[in-house]
Amino acid sequence: MSAQMVDVGELSGARRLSVSFRVLLGLYAIIPVCLLLQVFDGWFWQGFLKAHLPSSPNHFLLFQILFGTPHILASTLLLATNAEYVQRYQRNLLVMTAAIAVFFGVGSLFIPYRVFYVLVAGWTVFHVLKQQHGIGRGVCRLPSWAFYYLLCISVAAGLLIYIGIFLKNSLEPSQVLLIKESAGVLCALLFVSALYIQQL
Repeated sequence: MSAQMVDVGELSGARRLSVSFRVLLGLYAIIPVCLLLQVFDGWFWQGFLKAHLPSSPNHFLLFQILFGTPHILASTLLLATNAEYVQRYQRNLLVMTAAIAVFFGVGSLFIPYRVFYVLVAGWTVFHVLKQQHGIGRGVCRLPSWAFYYLLCISVAAGLLIYIGIFLKNSLEPSQVLLIKESAGVLCALLFVSALYIQQL
């Protein structure tokens, strides 16, 4: 991956869009920064950050303002103002909207809360990670098998992390420990697999 710019599409014939690979890496720098903070918090700060930070991102209003709401509003505006997109995917949009309405409307009445929560969390994690892996696939020119392999590991790890964060108060300590260990193993497997696939 020596390229500094990656083509992602064309506009009006000769005009092309490109995304800086360095900018993408810069955005993902938050991941090692958070890992380092966690290590320092455990080793040197005796869990000060863990004790004083909100237990859920939803409890941190600034997080929601910066990352949650703009994403939803931007997606809605793009959908509502892009007539070509709506025309091309109109049938899919109607089917998915109806499916979501039925799932939430009817499913919430009959599906147990935890099962319903895990299903919604799984879809959320899949939705977010597939977007991120799609960017990675374009940048790294991954073959299909590698893309889906890494995506599956990521979704499994992400779902466990999601459950570990948002449902930990309703789980037994042994269950929380199992979730942490499983997520850790999957994250390590993802890291090693990504390094290996990058060498192919």
